[in-house]
Amino acid sequence: PPTPEDHYDFEPIPLNEIAAIPLLSSSSVASAQYPSPHPYAATVAPHDTSPQATFPQICHQASTPPASALVASHFRAELSASDYVSPPVLRQSTRVTRGQKKQHDLAPSSGRSTTISAGAGEGRSWEKRYNELIEFKRIHSHCEVPQNYAENASLGTWVNKQRMEHKSRIEGNSSSLNDTRLERLQLIGFRWAKRKGQASWNEKFNELVAYEAKFGDCHVPTKYKDNTALGRWVSTQRAEYRKYQEGRRTSMNADKIRRLEGIGFAWFMAM
Repeated sequence: PPTPEDHYDFEPIPLNEIAAIPLLSSSSVASAQYPSPHPYAATVAPHDTSPQATFPQICHQASTPPASALVASHFRAELSASDYVSPPVLRQSTRVTRGQKKQHDLAPSSGRSTTISAGAGEGRSWEKRYNELIEFKRIHSHCEVPQNYAENASLGTWVNKQRMEHKSRIEGNSSSLNDTRLERLQLIGFRWAKRKGQASWNEKFNELVAYEAKFGDCHVPTKYKDNTALGRWVSTQRAEYRKYQEGRRTSMNADKIRRLEGIGFAWFMAM
């Protein structure tokens, strides 16, 4: 009777009958779900059926990789560079959100004001006005250019603008008055704030001009009934002029002297 081992016992195939076994293509091997009942069937070339040519190929089959490995290598070789899709690159957004802008605006400053760099045109204009201010000081011995300066209205406007830029700088706001300009103006004695009495002086001077036009002279009595403040102001100008002549500290300057003498103001009254 047959034993259980006889079920797995196969009769060997003679070498001269191997050529009659049908061959399987590589695609059939890749798609086959079950192994061939003849392990040597796929190893014989169709053009050579001699036992001498078949036997070395059977021996070579023992070292051949499995069909699944061959199929995988086949597909890897067919994958070209054009079929490769690179992974997406994440780019960092440079847009500033409202929250980031708000944090930037609320960030504490370093304590220094922000100065705006001047362009070439603005730089030349600033240098021109600065040189005009130096010439003004040479003539009048001060830098108190009136804002409505008749001889050079642009210089008066420029001087007033420098004071405004200085105020912005102190408050920590943007300003075109950088450190170099600040130092150069201070070197020539530039005042960053107008003297409190300058506006009132101009007002009284205009009143004196009106008086001269009416009476033909500037001899305003000290106790002038129609305008007692003008009488006291005229007396003060004479007193300040004496201080100026003596080299003492005074509010009188060359510009005021020139303007007063221009309307025929007398520094000394005849007794």
